[in-house]
Amino acid sequence: MTELKCEICGSSFMVKEYRKNTARFCSRVCGGKWHASQRFKAKPPMIKYCLTCAKPIELRPSKYERTKYCSKICMNKGIVKRRNSPATEFKKGAIPINKDITGTIRIRFRMNNKDKPRKWIKIAEPNIWILYAKYVWQKAYGIIPNKLLIHHINHNTLDDRIDNLMLLSRAEHMNIHRKQLKPQQDAPH
Repeated sequence: MTELKCEICGSSFMVKEYRKNTARFCSRVCGGKWHASQRFKAKPPMIKYCLTCAKPIELRPSKYERTKYCSKICMNKGIVKRRNSPATEFKKGAIPINKDITGTIRIRFRMNNKDKPRKWIKIAEPNIWILYAKYVWQKAYGIIPNKLLIHHINHNTLDDRIDNLMLLSRAEHMNIHRKQLKPQQDAPH
């Protein structure tokens, strides 16, 4: 066994003969301290030259290989911007061919797929949609008061005739649909 001195804490420690030339620290803690100090030690910057203007570029070690130009201006100098398909490119101010016009009616499902399909109508630009039943009611009777909602009498949510619509409070609406919800709640899981 050979006795050596730790480079970090200065204490003496014993190592086997084959490690006497490679051992430098008394413990892993001291070795970790040395590695941490080396990691944050400032490395000298490397100097490269810009490929376009030949100015010297001082680089940090992490960017030695990647950088070839001193700025974006030099990187794009002399490059002709090529347009591959000018006839089919998107032009500023162009209206897409699939854009819905005001008055379009669409049938949508909610995200959870448990709700019934409903009709929606586009009433204004850029993208203002409301339920078609609400639109029909407002055309016939005016604005719907707060805390009231529209109920389909025959329970068909796609039948938005004014004869099939009724204005109810949330409590009344829940009482009507409670019979439909009851069997689902009582079913064994």
